[in-house]
Amino acid sequence: MDNEIEPNVGSWYQNLINGQVFQVVSLDEDAALVELQHSDGDIEEISLDEWHTMDLEATDAPDDWNGPIDDPEPEDLGFSDTRSEAERRGQAEAQRSERLQTFDLDDDTVE
Repeated sequence: MDNEIEPNVGSWYQNLINGQVFQVVSLDEDAALVELQHSDGDIEEISLDEWHTMDLEATDAPDDWNGPIDDPEPEDLGFSDTRSEAERRGQAEAQRSERLQTFDLDDDTVE
């Protein structure tokens, strides 16, 4: 059986024969190789010819998709490590308020 599904890096697929879910993590068109990472963390490299003989369908990422993926970086997960201007102002205001409360307590003990 030849499928017409092209492997897209970052996309998830399910093998309809064995039920395995995997993500395409790299595609080397010059070498005609597709690298897959299965939802259990196993990495596999197959030929593009083998890819086209598989009974596949595109699918959504599993709920725990980042569990087995090799060392995801925070930016790969869509999180930002930078704070917004409003968050920085709020944090600065909280620190200033805390310092003033400490100063007032120290001032009361001096009297």
